[in-house]
Amino acid sequence: MKIIKLLLILSMLSFINSCDIIDEPYEQDGGIVVEPNEHERRALLIEFTGIKCPNCPDASKEAHRIIDKYEGKVIGLNIHASTLAKPSSPDQPNFRNSTSDEIYANTNRPSLPGGLISQFLVPDAVTNSTITWETQVAEVISKSADLEIKITQSDKFNFEVEFFNELNSNLRIAAYFTEFDYIGYQIDGTNIILDYEHNYILRTSILGDLGQDLDLTKIEDNKLNVEAEIPAIDAKWTAKNLRVVCFVYDVESGDVLQVSEVKFEE
Repeated sequence: MKIIKLLLILSMLSFINSCDIIDEPYEQDGGIVVEPNEHERRALLIEFTGIKCPNCPDASKEAHRIIDKYEGKVIGLNIHASTLAKPSSPDQPNFRNSTSDEIYANTNRPSLPGGLISQFLVPDAVTNSTITWETQVAEVISKSADLEIKITQSDKFNFEVEFFNELNSNLRIAAYFTEFDYIGYQIDGTNIILDYEHNYILRTSILGDLGQDLDLTKIEDNKLNVEAEIPAIDAKWTAKNLRVVCFVYDVESGDVLQVSEVKFEE
């Protein structure tokens, strides 16, 4: 009788061990669960930052951690603006530009560091604490996307927007050059870092500072194509470190419906 009971217990343990594979959704660190979707929605993480902002490196570390954790699902865009982004000597990098200034002004010039998660030009949505960033990102990428953006490059850029659902709101498409792996000056707390690695730097606009309207009447077979000239590459940029970030947003709500990113082809 004892032998029979032992065999039953071993059989049950074997069954339990065989169920170690867990189907999606997967639980991420910190208990955040991201459900799989038919049409993947990616999140845009905008940082308002500056080389003289002592608290900005901590915010950037958190943004980088989130982007790495949700690999391929979160895209960064760093906007260097305000007096905290103004260099005071030639050896300090100047990441400011007219596009960053325009976005900063149209977001009511938030204090730094500031973050926007899949929102654009929405002052009330800017958070100066990073505590909620990951939760907001997880909420965005858990939703199914209404559209997809495909970026291709030849002698021009082409942005193909494919719609999965009918949308009647006023939509805009925006695109920017960003630069990665720039090593230079940054204040970090009470320290001056001369070899700080800057990433996701907004360099210039491709479709206008705030983007351009999408004419939904021109949709054919659920697709809409937008062409743009390739901006001139500034001598201070490193072309091999450039990427193209493109997103579609709702003008009224500021919601970013989808975002895509590709490496620039030199």
